Amino acid sequence: MRRTFLLTLVIMLAIVSLGYCDANNWGETDTYGLLKKVVPSYLQAAGTTFGGATSIATSVTTIPTSYSLVRKAITDASGFTTGTLANGTPGQILTIFITAVSGSGTFTLTPATKTGFTTLYFDAALDSATLLFVDTSVGWIVIGTNSVVVGQA
Repeated sequence: MRRTFLLTLVIMLAIVSLGYCDANNWGETDTYGLLKKVVPSYLQAAGTTFGGATSIATSVTTIPTSYSLVRKAITDASGFTTGTLANGTPGQILTIFITAVSGSGTFTLTPATKTGFTTLYFDAALDSATLLFVDTSVGWIVIGTNSVVVGQA
């Protein structure tokens, strides 16, 4: 236990001595006191916006890409059973989570650009899919699902 503590302390001191201070390797000034360094904008944009969760109405069929988690209820009402997903930001991870189902509703999601699948089929509460947007040529890839049927290409 004591060795682990001392090793951790030595590593922390080494990191501090390597230049993590008010200015950093990107030539910017410190804006995040907890980090003691600036997070470059390309890293901030490579996944989520701050406060990255939203809930969308049953009638909304376009999944927003400005969040990391989208909660959605689905219905069997005409016109609300198919949805789209636009291209994201390279490196972005997006999870779509079904909160409730009314009637015998299903929701078929078709991303604009995707690799390895054609569509995602959601049909029950607690269904979820986690996607990674690689780039505009590869598009979205599935990195995890819970009870979602993945339509194969």
